[in-house]
Amino acid sequence: MNARVSFAREPLYRSQVAGAASWGVSALEDQQLAGLIMWVPAGMIYVAAALAIAAA
Repeated sequence: MNARVSFAREPLYRSQVAGAASWGVSALEDQQLAGLIMWVPAGMIYVAAALAIAAA
């Protein structure tokens, strides 16, 4: 789901337009940023686990 949110070519949620505008970004930019914010930290958990296993 995070990849779908990050790489979508148009906003998935029309109700997001007003909220994004208040931050000075487009709805698509806001959606892509949110997808990356969800995706990157979750990926770091896997990186940390892999490093722990490699160190053991």
